[in-house]
Amino acid sequence: MTLAVGTALVLLAVAGALCAVRLALGPAFADRVVAADALAMVLLNVVLVLGVAWETRDALDVAVVLAALAFVGTVAAARFLSRGGPLA
Repeated sequence: MTLAVGTALVLLAVAGALCAVRLALGPAFADRVVAADALAMVLLNVVLVLGVAWETRDALDVAVVLAALAFVGTVAAARFLSRGGPLA
């Protein structure tokens, strides 16, 4: 089990780093929004993997709140873009 958890955390760290690079260097605002949403999902998966590793159900509550916040943020950014976006 520890090998699977370690492998999952390493892969999630790589995915998080790639999302962070796209978040910092994204040429457009929409690219940054997608990268932020993907980074939130990576963090959500890290929380769930650690919850499995530590054998606790409290991580599920944290994951649900994080998913809800990421959804609200993405919807807010989409509405912002639909109304003209930045510098419009």
